[in-house]
Amino acid sequence: MGPPYRTAISRFKALTTLTAGASEPIRVGGYPGVSFHAAVHGEHSLLPGIKPFIDLLPGGRQIFLNVHGKAVLLLIEISPRTHGEAAVRGLLQTMSFPP
Repeated sequence: MGPPYRTAISRFKALTTLTAGASEPIRVGGYPGVSFHAAVHGEHSLLPGIKPFIDLLPGGRQIFLNVHGKAVLLLIEISPRTHGEAAVRGLLQTMSFPP
């Protein structure tokens, strides 16, 4: 798990290597969260203070879940050769987390 939920979102919005944009409420595996479609400036964006050694690529979706006060970050990259958002929605509906 990552940093505290609110801290992770605040750090994400403050990154200068991307524009987080508007968030949308979401619920995955019984946990509330927010979903972003951030615009990455350049080829990728590192996520210091959120997920070390993970970089964000353009065109994806970022979901922050509040799991017992901690941030769980789901990074979703959609290939143009897949069914896109429909496939993502189906996958998210099947996810669960241990208590």
